Formats: sequence, C-alpha cells, structure tokens
Amino acid sequence: MLVLGLVVGGASGFFLGSALQESAPPQGEVVEVVGKVPSWLRGSYLRNGPGVFQGSHLFDGLARLHRWDFSSDGTCRVSARDLDSKAGTFYRKSKGKTLFNEFRTPIPLSRWPLSLAAGGMTDNACVSVAVSNKQTFACTETVAGTYAIDPHTLRSRQHSFSGDESGLVQTAHALPIDRGDFVNVGTSFFPPRYNVFKLKDNFKKKEVIASLRPHDSRLSWMHAFGSTRTKAILVEHPCVYDFTALLSTDGFLEWAPERGTYVHVVDLNSGESTKIKCSRNFFFFHCCNAYDDDDVDEIVMDVCAYDDTRIIDSLALDKMRDPASDIPESKILRLRIGRDRVKEEGPLNDAGATGKFAEFCAINPAYARRPYRYVYTNAAPNRPTSAANGLAKTDVLEKRTTIFETENKYVVVGEPIFVPGGGPAEDDGVLLVVGHTQTDNHLLVLDAKTARELARVHNPPIPYGFHGAWLPSSSGGL
Repeated sequence: MLVLGLVVGGASGFFLGSALQESAPPQGEVVEVVGKVPSWLRGSYLRNGPGVFQGSHLFDGLARLHRWDFSSDGTCRVSARDLDSKAGTFYRKSKGKTLFNEFRTPIPLSRWPLSLAAGGMTDNACVSVAVSNKQTFACTETVAGTYAIDPHTLRSRQHSFSGDESGLVQTAHALPIDRGDFVNVGTSFFPPRYNVFKLKDNFKKKEVIASLRPHDSRLSWMHAFGSTRTKAILVEHPCVYDFTALLSTDGFLEWAPERGTYVHVVDLNSGESTKIKCSRNFFFFHCCNAYDDDDVDEIVMDVCAYDDTRIIDSLALDKMRDPASDIPESKILRLRIGRDRVKEEGPLNDAGATGKFAEFCAINPAYARRPYRYVYTNAAPNRPTSAANGLAKTDVLEKRTTIFETENKYVVVGEPIFVPGGGPAEDDGVLLVVGHTQTDNHLLVLDAKTARELARVHNPPIPYGFHGAWLPSSSGGL
C-alpha cells in the first residue's frame, strides 16, 4: 500500500504524468541504457505495486510485479506480470469488477456472497517483496495476502497462508532476523491485541512471541515497526480503526490525538514487554532503522514521521488530481527509547533541502539493526506538489542532507533500493529508483556516495510502484 506519487507538476500547474498511465506489462524486452552501469551490478530488481488504478485510493490498485535484469555486459531487460491473486483474476475475468473490499473501495452488497465464498478478505498482495531462503514473496497487510512467486517468471507459485493466530491483518514489512526467519506484527480485533510473531519455514509457520493489549479498546493501524537484534518496537500512534466504518472500508481509520502515542518494546526471546508514553503524537508509514545503543542503555529508532494522518487522505485519487493539493510535511524523527521514557529528536534531515518531506527510506542493508550514518529517502524539493519529486541522502550524525543530481527533472520519484558495492564504506554502492517525467520514466542507477547519476534505463510505459527488493545473480537474479 504505499506511498507517493501520481499527480505531478509544480508551481506552473498540475496534470497526471506517466506515473498513472496504465499499460500492458512489458515482456522481457531489452531496453536502452544511457550512461554506464557498474560491472559488478549483476542481478534483478523486483518491485511490487499497483498495475491497475481501480477504486478511489492509491492503495486500492491491483498488484503488478516488475523485474529489471542487469547482465554482465551492462544491458537490461524489463518484464512485468499481474499477480495471479483471486482479487486480480476476478477483476480481469469480470472486466473491471472487484471481488473484495479494498483499502478505500467497498464492493456492493450484491457481491458479498461471491466475496465470502472466496474468503471474504482481499488477497491483493500489492505492497512489498520479501526474500527468504531464496524464496520470494509478494505481500500486503491481510493474512490472506501473501503469495510465493517465481522470481524469474513472476508467476504465483502458491498462496501462502500461514494461519490467523496472529490476527487478520499484519504489517506489510516483516523484518528478517536469524537463520532466515522473519519477525512481524499482527492485529487481532476480537479480542483486541497486537501480536508479535516469528515467521518460519519460508513463511509457512508462525510462532507468536507476545500478545499485547492496546492502550484502550481502540487499535492502532500499523504499517510497519522496528526491530533491533533483540527487541521489536511497536509504535501505537493515534491512527485507530473505526469499527463502525470497517466493513465498508470508507474511511475506516480515524485520528484520535487525545489518546496519545505509546511505544511497546518486546523482547524477541522471552516475549516480555514494556509500554512507554511518548511526549507528542506522530504518525509514520516506515521505519528507517533501529538498533540497541548499549553505551547509554537505549534503543534508537528512526522513522519518517508526520504530525497526523492527512497523508492518507491526500493519497485518495480525487485529492491527487486536485490542482490545489500539496503533499503534507514529514521528517526523519529519532526516538531514543529508555527504560521509562521516550525522547524525540529531529528532524535529522535538512527541511529546507527536502521541501520538508521524507518517505520511502532505504539504508545499506549491512547496517540494519546496528548504528548507521546514511539514510536515503524521497523528498519534495519542488513544491507545491502532490508527489515526491526528488531523492535525498541524509547523514543522520551530522544532520546534513544532499539532494541527488540527475540529468532529467522528475515529477514523481519512487522508492530507492540500496545495492551494496562491496567497498568498506557504508555508502559504497548504488541506489536503484524509478523516476517519472511528464511523458516517460526511467530506472535510475545512482552513486550512493557522490549522489550523482551513473546510468538510466529507459523503461517502456510502467505505472508508479511501491516496494521492492534486490536479488543478486547468486540468489535468484539474472
């Protein structure tokens, strides 16, 4: 389900650019590469996201997987396939009808019998890509929405349903831990609980570590969470489910600032937990990183934070088509979590350089769950805009931000993926990110150290996407 981009433009006006153009999936075609791709960049970039913008909200789009294959001679092939889910298959066979309630688009009552017979819950795995022991999965936030996929053909191998003992919904961002296992957070509605669990055996088995009561009877919607090597960190912010609207999906989330914001810290071994109230409210989609700071006996967790949930409403398609829209402000916020208090620090990024915006964060994966220095995010240096239109590198130690230099001006910029280059420095590597101009789009290969463009792949028409993963040639890539 996430973030940023469809309506494009600048001070001179707005219109829908190439990010919202629906088109047939490319079928492994060789595409033009301008510049020089590093010789060591061999493998495949897989990206998930909407292929059909049906419904009323960006998060309603039906899943399409894209794959870019980089070979040793510097060439690149692009392919894509619509996910073989129940939701997608029904939509295509019925010529445009939806089978399940999606994020903001309910089905008519007359279609409920068909929906219930198919499971009653969407399996539209349109959000992210997870790689476990050389198996690849497309994921979303319902327990029905995980599919094992063939990383070469992008066909669905099997519907991966590991049980609902962790709740009916879960974050779309399970985090890898030891021995190929993952940790995630699920939500049970009756009784209301947050369930921290391990995913084992290639997403086939769940082991619940802890079951936590919410602060009150209302449950927070959690898109992501943080994890150190020993702890899971859940932020119970005031974006809560409205059960009176849940069945219709029409605005089933509400902002309840009077409730406050709480951090739950869960020991991944014992399941013991603590809850601490924050001094201020905030909302976030994504966690940059989290680690144990043993020198001061604190947990550090960095997130891309908003003051409230206006960002969710701003991603409704009618709002994104509104020429008066301007994307809400966000920043990199640091939480220092002690035994009995949470201290908020930030912004860590330069608000002036980024247009007061940070989202879709990426780091060198070798620095996950440990102290780090650099984070790469979307930015909005050219406002007003309804989409992220720049890419930023932030030094979280110096609180210094650099905007990447590219040959073209992009009106929509997607999620960056960091691919390590093998050097000793944290920023030795490249970033892969899709940028849309007003007429076409490119996959950019950017030097993570110098913040400059190395090469760009001229894609066939492709829509905007959400999250992805890099598969080296040794683990399922080309």
